Amino acid sequence: MCGIGDALVELDVHETHGSNRGEVCDRIELRGGGKLGDPYCCFTYDFIYEVACKRVGIKPAFNPGGSSSRLVKIAEGLNRITTEPHAGDAVVFRGGPTGYKHTAMAYGDLIDGKIEIIEGNAGNTIRKRTLDTTKEPVVYITVN
Repeated sequence: MCGIGDALVELDVHETHGSNRGEVCDRIELRGGGKLGDPYCCFTYDFIYEVACKRVGIKPAFNPGGSSSRLVKIAEGLNRITTEPHAGDAVVFRGGPTGYKHTAMAYGDLIDGKIEIIEGNAGNTIRKRTLDTTKEPVVYITVN
């Protein structure tokens, strides 16, 4: 899954037509059922996850429809919350009015409270970075 995320990072995706707008951003939002200008972090995760599932011939376990909070609720119902994330798992940031504010994809395993992630709608782009989970409360959702 992370190879697909790498491809998005390498595309150097940036918002170019206003907030949450740009050629790739728009495609990701619309593909996920969103509207132009919607925050696209969860749509980005969903896109990478669905493409990866298709490549290996399995049906996606869930479709969050662009909502970090909905993703957590679905995952709870499927008993997919984990404390040991691995590459491809969802990393959902706590906060915001609905309890969850942002979604990323784990790029590697959690080591000493740090994990590499790929995230959309981060600094007006799709990027890869190291997240210090001791400073940012998150929930992990396993896809396996």
